[in-house]
Parts: sequence; C-alpha cells; structure tokens
Amino acid sequence: MKKDHPRWPYILYGSAMTLIFIALLFPYEKIAQKILAKVDPAGRVLIDFETLNLALPIGLSARGVSLAIPPSLPTIFMDRVVLTPSWTIFKLEPGVSFRVRGFGGSLSGSYRWKGKKTGVKAKWASLDPTQLPLPALVARKIKGSLSGEAEVTVDTATSLSLDGFIQLHGEKIRLDNLDLFVVQIPSGELGRLDLQIGFDKSQAILREAFLQGRDLAARADGTVVLQAPLSSSPLHAEIFFKPMGDLVAKLTPLVSGKLRVDGEGYYRLALGGTLGFPIPEL
Repeated sequence: MKKDHPRWPYILYGSAMTLIFIALLFPYEKIAQKILAKVDPAGRVLIDFETLNLALPIGLSARGVSLAIPPSLPTIFMDRVVLTPSWTIFKLEPGVSFRVRGFGGSLSGSYRWKGKKTGVKAKWASLDPTQLPLPALVARKIKGSLSGEAEVTVDTATSLSLDGFIQLHGEKIRLDNLDLFVVQIPSGELGRLDLQIGFDKSQAILREAFLQGRDLAARADGTVVLQAPLSSSPLHAEIFFKPMGDLVAKLTPLVSGKLRVDGEGYYRLALGGTLGFPIPEL
C-alpha cells in the first residue's frame, strides 16, 4: 500500500522560492518612479534613498530617504518610508497609502487622485519640530512634541482651490530666542499648543490657535488668500499674547510702548503683507 507523504513541505518550499524570486527580480525602482510621476507629474520633487525593497504583502519599503522640492522645500530626511496600494473595503482605489518613520516620530496616511482632484489624509505623532522643514523665521527655534491630523482635497483644475483642514496639537513646547518682527521673544516654556486651519477654496482660515504655558498665553486668528506662488499670498492676522512667569521681566520691556495692551494684559500684534513678507501693523 502506497503511503501518502505530507504536502506542506512542498507548499512551504514553493512559497519560499516564490518570495525569493520576487525579492530578487521585482522592479522596485520602476514602480517607485511611476508612483512619483503620478504624484508629481511636473517633476519638481527630488528624491533619493539608500535601499529600496519589497514590503509584504505588496508594497515598497525605502530606507534613508531624502526629499526636496527646490526652492520652496529644503532637503528633508526620513528613516523609512513604506508605500502600498490604497484600498477601501470594497475596491482598490487609484492612490497610495504611506507610513513614515522620521522627524523623531511617525506619520501615516494616504494620497489619492480621481479626475482633476487629489486628496491627502494623514496623521502624525511625536514629531520633533527641530527636525521639520519649518520657515526660516522659526526653524530650530521651537522644541517639543507635535501630533495631529490633516485631510485636504485639491482641485487641480482650479489654481490653489482647496477644501479640508489641518489640526495640530503640541506638548511641552519651548521657544528659544525668536526674532518676531518688532520684538525678540526670549526663551520660555510655552506648554500646550492647539491649532486648527480650515481651507475653503482659495482661503486658508485660522479657526483655532491657542497657546498656554508657564511663561506665555496666546491666541490668534486670521486668513490667507492663497495664490501662486504661495509666498505672495495676502495675509491678515491678529496675535494676542500675555507674558507670564519668567517672560514678564524679559518680554514686557521689549513690547511696552510698541504694542497695544488690553485690560487683561494681552498685547496685540496685527500682521498684514504676504506669507513671504509679513508686515506688522502697530
């Protein structure tokens, strides 16, 4: 009587050989180039990586990633980026999902396109502000931990027409000697930050901005009329801040007589001009 041999070793061997074949011959770079061409058809994004491999069950995993968009975005570095097809419960949609480890924390989300519209959803946690590509005015001047989420849709048929929001939450925020237009703000513990920006077609609206810490309390509101290039977008904003703790003695002499103060001790700083060249309105 012929004895049946178990089949699982052959199945396991066949699966292992298939994975090795895919890992060795999979056209990683060509697929990465196609994804980048879809996300950035104008070819403005410069990207490089140390290694590019398969991310199981299906996707790409890049390590040592550098990315730049000259001249608006300087080179930024990420430890690892994973890209996979964008799925819903019922179907595969045109787009990619991403997971990023870098900037001292993590970020995940999706980028999708349909017709003339593209959409981005993202969540991030424990990001270090000193590792982010912030404007030169505040670059490396703000420390702490940032978390939040964003959901933005862009209508590419209309220049700079957006819809959606960005929410940002900060903990243990600290400022290191920031030159802010007419005053130099000394180092101080700023504590908790809550920020929400909404987009309505060609307008970016600062819907919520609060800062509460040991040395400073602040709130702000304003709008930006978006236009290309972004640096030329008209800006209208008001910032109200109240020095406390160690900043009372350091900051009050710098702003007293230059900025108006209300009955609660909040100084008012109005800003006009553009995003690229804000002008204080004293």
